[in-house]
Order: sequence, then structure tokens, then C-alpha cells
Amino acid sequence: MSQPNSPATLISADRATRARRTLRLCTAGSVDDGKSTFVGRLLHDTKNILADQYEAVVASSQARGQENPDLSLLVDGLRAEREQGITIDVAYRYFATDVRSFILADCPGHEQYTRNTVTGMSTAEAVVLLIDARNGVVTQTKRHATVAGLLGVRHVIFAVNKIDLLDYSEEAFRAIESDVAALAERLGLQNTFVVPVSALVGDNIVDSSEHTPWYEGPTVLELLENLNIGADLETDAEADLRLPI
Repeated sequence: MSQPNSPATLISADRATRARRTLRLCTAGSVDDGKSTFVGRLLHDTKNILADQYEAVVASSQARGQENPDLSLLVDGLRAEREQGITIDVAYRYFATDVRSFILADCPGHEQYTRNTVTGMSTAEAVVLLIDARNGVVTQTKRHATVAGLLGVRHVIFAVNKIDLLDYSEEAFRAIESDVAALAERLGLQNTFVVPVSALVGDNIVDSSEHTPWYEGPTVLELLENLNIGADLETDAEADLRLPI
């Protein structure tokens, strides 16, 4: 397993090559860890939503009595999901930055919908696994990390979300980082990163946060833009081969 926040072995030297490749990724994690809000924040902060989409989110949020726009509504497309405030199906979104294009699968967090997460993760080259900073590594975190290992996902980014609710505590983050390192070693996950984030506020997702001066690693987007996937090298003899059964 590579050391967290050490992207040197994962970053391709040719930025132009990365721009020609599309990265398939998915989000996973336990229920209420903020996956849909994270995806909504990612789309919003990379300017990959239309003005009328954002206006619809604002209107829906106000109708539900929420003071701030609920960015999770950008990905929770099913009516049943919106009413229950959860993600049931796998919601696919396409977005791009100046560096790379992305196909993103926002997977459900409830235990009974783990099979949907397996579906979303089966074609992913990278997984962003959300962890609630208040709860740390829980059973569903371990389950989704295990699925990623079994499916041979090459890159797993552990996003320690809601760090703002702990007053941006470095101590809390380091404890979770240590637990993640032990989990990754046990599962044989090779390329892992741990990033403190706040999907609600936007810390370290697209832009680096001034609230975490103790964290000197890349943001989640910087990692995603620079991951060296097998498809980046047309003659890569070690590129993944997957055969669905």
C-alpha cells in the first residue's frame, strides 16, 4: 500500500495524455456519510451544472424548509429518493475539467442496497469512499472497501467528510487515517489516500481549505485529475482485465 497523500507513484507524467482519457469512478460509504452532497459539491464547484439546475435545487430546498441549497438533489434523481432523503439506485453523472473527463456513479449507502454499490463499483477505476468524521471507520466502510479490493479497483480515496463538525480537528483525522491504513493493509488495497473534507462547505474537494492548514496533501479533485490509470498507457502490459461472471 502506498503512503496516504503520496501521489508521486500514481501521477502520470504526461498531462496531455490524461486529458484524452476518461476516468470512471464511483462514490461509496455508509448511509448519511454525505455521498450525494459530495457529488453535488463536486459538480457545483467544477461548474458542471446549468443555472436552471441550480435554481431548481434552490427551490426544492426552500420547499423543504432548508436555508441553504441541498446540493445532494443534483444527483438524487428518483422521486422516492428525494422523498426519503436517501440514494437507492446508482446515479450516473458525466462531468469534465480542463484536465480530464469523468463518468461518476453515485452509489447507495444502505446495507440492503449493497448490491447496487457492487454494480456501480464493478466498472470503476477509482473509488471515493466517504467516512463521517464523527463516526470513523464503520461496518459499511469496511464492507465497501472489501468490495473495492475484491473487484480490483486500483485507487481508493478515503474522504473523511464533515470534518467541519469536529472543528477541523487534526487529532480526529489522524486517528481515522491510522484506522484506514490498517484496513487497507488488511485488504491489500495498493493505492490509497485519506483527505479531510466537508461536502457542505467545500473544504478540500475542489479547492484547498484554509481551515485545515495541517493537511498539505492534494484535494480530491487534484487526485482524480492526476491518477495514472491503466488506460493512460496504450501499451500498458499491466492494465486491468475484468471479466464479469
